[in-house]
Amino acid sequence: MFELLDRAWRNDIDLVVMSRKPLEKSSGKLSEKLTRKAPCSVLMIPEGNESKITKVAVAVDFSEHSADAMDVGIAFASAASIAEIVCLHVYNVPSGYYKTGKCYEQFAEVMKKNAEQNYQEFIS
Repeated sequence: MFELLDRAWRNDIDLVVMSRKPLEKSSGKLSEKLTRKAPCSVLMIPEGNESKITKVAVAVDFSEHSADAMDVGIAFASAASIAEIVCLHVYNVPSGYYKTGKCYEQFAEVMKKNAEQNYQEFIS
């Protein structure tokens, strides 16, 4: 475990993917320690799992950090031969929307159009 953690630190690893035995076959101490001490995200895949990743989702707010996240998502998808990346942008209609003279639905539509425009600029 310490060798893995050391390599993750030295090589600036973003994600560690490892298998995990069913709970009845192991104590789970190693995976718990690794998850707590790792300098990056850890994805545990149950032993014997036949799942395949088919899509990558990237949360975006159209900032520079989102662009970095998108770069990582693209690299991950490319390395795993994944053809589809889904961008997720979430917004809330602010509580002061009524001060604009618009109803909730009208203001939500304005925000949606702004998000769509920002998305097109972000993707280009």
